[in-house]
Amino acid sequence: MMRSEQGSAPVVSLVLLMPLLALLVFGLNAYSQMADIANVTEEAARGGARWLALHPGDWAGARMRATEVIQGSFTPMDDFTPETDVVLEETADGYAHCTVNYRYRAVAIVGPATIRGEAFFKQEVVP
Repeated sequence: MMRSEQGSAPVVSLVLLMPLLALLVFGLNAYSQMADIANVTEEAARGGARWLALHPGDWAGARMRATEVIQGSFTPMDDFTPETDVVLEETADGYAHCTVNYRYRAVAIVGPATIRGEAFFKQEVVP
């Protein structure tokens, strides 16, 4: 029977490096999912603020527009509640402000994280 000159070193290195490689892969997956959710919340905030800027005082329409952006994305955001997660305001200096919050619970080690998208649009008076 032939023996390797290295002995069991390749097996030991595989056993030691495999968990690190798995951690790296799963960490990159979680990070990319969080980045995708951040992109969707930013786009939803822009949609809500844009609607409120064009239709001042239409809170329900702006909330609905932000919700449509989230529901139209390919990112599953099951825990999203438009009544509590979309915050709208019209500032005194003529801006429409929309904030979209999403509680991301996929990272079990660190706990839930709130991902926030925020946008301002200048309200234009259209004759």
